[in-house]
Amino acid sequence: MQTSYSLNPAVGLDGALADTHRYDAVTAVNSESSAAIAPGRFVRRVAGSPQLVLLPTLAAHITGGLAGGFALFDPMHINPNTVTNVERSLFQPEEQFAYVRSGYLWIQSEQNFTEGGKVYVRFLARDAFPALGRIRADVDNFDPGGGAVNHAAECQFARFVTSGSAGDLAKVRVDILPGS
Repeated sequence: MQTSYSLNPAVGLDGALADTHRYDAVTAVNSESSAAIAPGRFVRRVAGSPQLVLLPTLAAHITGGLAGGFALFDPMHINPNTVTNVERSLFQPEEQFAYVRSGYLWIQSEQNFTEGGKVYVRFLARDAFPALGRIRADVDNFDPGGGAVNHAAECQFARFVTSGSAGDLAKVRVDILPGS
């Protein structure tokens, strides 16, 4: 009988529900023209077409009335035209998927985070952090040489529930109010 194991299973998967607490998910379609949306990424609704979503490209997409939520990992979603497990979980343009507006999720953070801390969402890519919609613990005020520019905005409807390091899965509480 095996009594020891060398594998430490992950606590969860990026974009997966973190517990059985009640959650609110909305079904939408990836309206990006060429970009896939990964589970755990923040999405914004398209004005006039709330069933369509895009990745955020402005701070107002995160803080304003078009805030959507976080793409929910779907264990039944398989893209047969891909090779790796990560690629298989991506929601391609014009694919339907769900995003969470209220509940607890596991989401990978770009940087160290602390329990109770504010969640910021990337809306502007840079070399070290190219993925839009990723979470972090600050605005990523980066100076590319022409003055400091914020690359992330506070998601007022989310908080870190756990503490951890860059690249870890954070348990995040999301509560995007109806009508926001």
